[in-house]
Amino acid sequence: MLRSSHLAAVLVFLAAGGTAVASGSRGFLTRELPAGSYRAETFTMGIPKELGKAHETLARSVAAKHEWFQDYMSKLNLKPGEPLPYTPEMGLSEAEYAALLKAYQQPTMMSLTTTDVRVTTEKGVTRFQAAPPHDFLNAISIDSSGKLTGNEIVVQPKVVKSQRAKFGVWSGTTWFHEAADLNKGDARAFEFSIGKLDDTGRVFVVLTDKFIKGRQRVASNQFMAWLSQPAGAGAH
Repeated sequence: MLRSSHLAAVLVFLAAGGTAVASGSRGFLTRELPAGSYRAETFTMGIPKELGKAHETLARSVAAKHEWFQDYMSKLNLKPGEPLPYTPEMGLSEAEYAALLKAYQQPTMMSLTTTDVRVTTEKGVTRFQAAPPHDFLNAISIDSSGKLTGNEIVVQPKVVKSQRAKFGVWSGTTWFHEAADLNKGDARAFEFSIGKLDDTGRVFVVLTDKFIKGRQRVASNQFMAWLSQPAGAGAH
C-alpha cells in the first residue's frame, strides 16, 4: 500500500506493509528463540490473482510519474499509515483502487515450503544458519545488547507488545532500518522481527530487505516463517 509514513516505502513500492533481556553470554534472544534446530514453514502475504494486473498498473504509474506523486503526497499531510487518496494519475478506476486497498489491508496468507533453520549463540552473539535460497539469513548477527549487524547495516532493537499484524496480534522484538534519496531514486527498507502470537504462542520470524537503485529494484530478500522445534531437538 502507498503510505505516507516512510519515505523509503514509496520507492520500494515503485519496484513492484515480548521482552527479551540481555544477560551475560546467554544472548539477547534466549527467551524468544533459544539456540537449536528449527523447522521453518515459510509463507507469504499476497493479494488475489485477479488484482495482479491492477497492482502492476499502479506500480508502473507511480514509477513513471514519481515526481508528480512525490509532489502530490507532500501536499496531503497524511497521518502515518493513512493510504494515499485516489487520483486518476494512478491509471486505475476508483473502484479498482478501492479493491486494491482492501486487499493490501487484508492480504491472504499463502503457505510456501518447509526448510530448516539453525540458531546458534556463542559468547552472547546469536547467528542463523539456513540453506539457499534463504542463506541471506546467515549474514545477520545479534549481540547480547540486542544490536543487529548484517549486510552493511547496524540496527538497535525495539520491544513489541501486543502489536496487530496482518497474521495476528504478537509480542516480541523487531529491528527496522530505512533510508531513501528521492532525488537519485535510491532506497532501502529492512525489517527483521521475531516473536510469538499472543493467542497461540506460535513463533515466527519475518525478514524483508529491499534495495532500490535509480527507481529500479535491484535486490529483494524475504523470509517469513513459522518456527517449531522437531521432537528431540534443542539447544546445542
